[in-house]
Amino acid sequence: MMKSKKILNFLLIFLVCIVIHYISTKYILQIEKTYFVSIYVFTILVLITTLLIIEFLERKYREYLGYFFLIIVTLKLVAAKIFMNSFENWRENEFKFSFLILYLISLILITRFAIKKLMTEKDD
Repeated sequence: MMKSKKILNFLLIFLVCIVIHYISTKYILQIEKTYFVSIYVFTILVLITTLLIIEFLERKYREYLGYFFLIIVTLKLVAAKIFMNSFENWRENEFKFSFLILYLISLILITRFAIKKLMTEKDD
């Protein structure tokens, strides 16, 4: 239960970032683009998937978690490139900025999650 609570905390932080992004683009910058929803969905799904994979790998292969983390980040980067190439609007500055900010926030959260896993003592 405690482990799922930690994952939910990271998801909640990211959802707050998405809400802040939405409010700032819609009401402050007055930008409404249809692809923002796709960016939100992609980044949240990648974050959830990555956190769950790290949780699983920590349980099964704790001693190799650092190496798996590097592989996961690389795969996340490849998925991001494929996602960006699937849009014809990817050259727009709003798309690049929005995607980059949310991608980097999710990367920071994933890194922090993995560091916490690596720094905790093994419960045997």
